[in-house]
Amino acid sequence: MTTAITCIEYLTAIMLHIAPRRIPDAHRRLNGRLRVIACGQTFVDLLDAAFTEIRDAAANNSRVLSHLVKGIEAIHAAAAPPERRAALRVHAERLQGAMRTSAQLERDCQPALGVCARLLEEMA
Repeated sequence: MTTAITCIEYLTAIMLHIAPRRIPDAHRRLNGRLRVIACGQTFVDLLDAAFTEIRDAAANNSRVLSHLVKGIEAIHAAAAPPERRAALRVHAERLQGAMRTSAQLERDCQPALGVCARLLEEMA
């Protein structure tokens, strides 16, 4: 197993833990009055940080791209709110595009492309 795949598995586990949880609004109120504007990350921020750079660096690695698809699939199953599913759809679309950059890569990624296509259909 490569370092990238190990990282993907850990990042997926973290995102699975976060996906169903409510992330508090940055504007915290008490009795209707704004008390604090908290700095923090949204689910979309965390998802982007977890997967974008790995996807970009693994542009020619079918094994890594396939594991990213598996991660997105698992997180999709756990993420209920629509805005989270929309962010996952964006990542699935980007992965699909990355896997289609060359004929050889597309052949190597056929199973992952099938999963990606099914996910995108479910997310539509």
